[in-house]
Amino acid sequence: MEEDDNGGGRFVQVILRPRISLRAGGDVKLAARLHHDAHEKCFIANSVNFSHSLQAGVRQRPPWRGNAVDLSRIP
Repeated sequence: MEEDDNGGGRFVQVILRPRISLRAGGDVKLAARLHHDAHEKCFIANSVNFSHSLQAGVRQRPPWRGNAVDLSRIP
């Protein structure tokens, strides 16, 4: 947020960080694609006139022990 001399201000950037967890055996790649599609239609992201970015993540619950998928790298 950026403040002006009058005590007001405005947002200059926002980072959206949605996270989901899948049951073991869930389709991580499908969840990543769905996150990407949802961001394209996101009311918040499409309504603001300042910089915004999405840093979404998908992870599976145990027994899967891999890392979360970084959705910011999906085209």
